[in-house]
Amino acid sequence: MCVGLYALFVATLTGWTAFAAGRWGSPEHWPLVHRLGLAFVGVGGSLAWWWVNGSVEGRMLATLSHDHGITAGDLLVVPALALSAGLVAAGAAPRLRRAI
Repeated sequence: MCVGLYALFVATLTGWTAFAAGRWGSPEHWPLVHRLGLAFVGVGGSLAWWWVNGSVEGRMLATLSHDHGITAGDLLVVPALALSAGLVAAGAAPRLRRAI
């Protein structure tokens, strides 16, 4: 079940990004609703993944406490979080350039 959920999550992010890139090109030209929606799905799906990834946890990479740690399965959400951060940065870049 976790693999199917992760595949759906990745397919949604990939498909939405491909559609927007094909339609408008660079992320700074995308409509705000698409950038924010994709960032919201990326962050929301990443947070939800940490609740459902029990069967694909993998080995422990770092221990945070006796009952908590970072596993290989937790790192599967890093690309989605990087995409979300990039979209937020792309939205802020034109305003930063105008301010400088």
